[in-house]
Amino acid sequence: MDPELLEIIYKNVEMVHRAAHLKTPPHKLAVIAAEMYNDLLGRVVDVRDRAIVEAAIPVLGNELKERLREATNQPGSGKRSAS
Repeated sequence: MDPELLEIIYKNVEMVHRAAHLKTPPHKLAVIAAEMYNDLLGRVVDVRDRAIVEAAIPVLGNELKERLREATNQPGSGKRSAS
């Protein structure tokens, strides 16, 4: 894992949540950043290619914005059911 890349992703996640006026706890932001990091690994061939990574992170951030927007429009749809 590249700690610097994870920090960049974390800051992106934090920015998206702040722009959505969400008060997400830092530990939850860290989980979302780790998930985004894993998603990035599945999309790029080489995470050492900074140009590709820097192009992919805003795309992942936009996808996160869309998921947050959908969750806001459909409360409860993203939560797991109790069974």
